[in-house]
Amino acid sequence: GPQALYACHFGLQARQAVWTAVYFGSLPLILQQSSNLFAAGLIAGAFGALVNNPIDVCRSVAQKDLLTAWSTGTIPTVQYFPYFGRTLDAGRQVVSARGIPALWSGSAFKAAHLGFGGALVAV
Repeated sequence: GPQALYACHFGLQARQAVWTAVYFGSLPLILQQSSNLFAAGLIAGAFGALVNNPIDVCRSVAQKDLLTAWSTGTIPTVQYFPYFGRTLDAGRQVVSARGIPALWSGSAFKAAHLGFGGALVAV
């Protein structure tokens, strides 16, 4: 149902808030070292992606688990509303199963993607 659209919504907002804070917080500092706006945006965007990647991995795992539970009836949709704690629980599971480096799974692609996105925003 419509609740599935908001599965792990708090984790999504946390991820976005971290990227935005890191991007806009680091961009002026990077611009002090380089006058190239495109390069500064690229670096700030990639840096933001690397910082927020653990939150995104945790949110993705929590969202997958939650949607699976809803679809199988393990958790009735009407009796459960997603919260940020589910994202933290997923993070603990990832770290215990695959170690801390697993929180940066997919970070190279994400850094490239958000790095170039950050470069375009800066320009």
